[in-house]
Amino acid sequence: MTESTPAAVAAATVNGDELPAGDLPRRARRGWWRRNLLPLLVLAAVLPATVYVVLGLPVLEILGREPTPTVVPAGDSAEAAGYEWTVLDSAEFVGTGGGDGDGANAIPLGTSIVAALVQATPLDGASDVPVTCQATLTDRGSRVGERTWAPLVDLDQYDYVLGADTTTLCDPATGEPFVLEVVFLTPTGTYEGATVDIALSASGLTLRDGTLLRFPLGD
Repeated sequence: MTESTPAAVAAATVNGDELPAGDLPRRARRGWWRRNLLPLLVLAAVLPATVYVVLGLPVLEILGREPTPTVVPAGDSAEAAGYEWTVLDSAEFVGTGGGDGDGANAIPLGTSIVAALVQATPLDGASDVPVTCQATLTDRGSRVGERTWAPLVDLDQYDYVLGADTTTLCDPATGEPFVLEVVFLTPTGTYEGATVDIALSASGLTLRDGTLLRFPLGD
């Protein structure tokens, strides 16, 4: 009776051929490539597309979504969508987390309300074409990268009261002057490196085809 070593047994089962044990590694490698060649080719074709979707599309979307901004220094104005736009005032209100003492507010600890008043004055010959207007606040001084916030909708929970002659609705299509009051909840300390961005585009056009006004705060 012939003694079977593990290598000999394994060799005898490769494709049903009785092969010397020394041929097993070579035959096994060829068999592995035959079994996996098609999946490897598919992976090679799919991987670049996957990387593009995961990494490329977000970058392209961010770069392609916004037009080149027009930076408006503090105290200056800019014309866009038939209006002259000016930041009248801005401020940061640091949260105290509640309490009954002087200066106490309902803004959570570690956060602040950042608010800005943007005056919009119609120009002569302004068009009555509907315009989409979006306001955002972006922290451009953070070490962790830029962060952007949309305006708050529910201001009552933070005990914030709008001005008597301001509005939270940005609608240049009315042709009337207005003062836009935009209010954001951000981490405390955001104000100094933040900008209020007003994005304007004619109805039916993408934001990329419009105008982006950038107003630095805290200067």
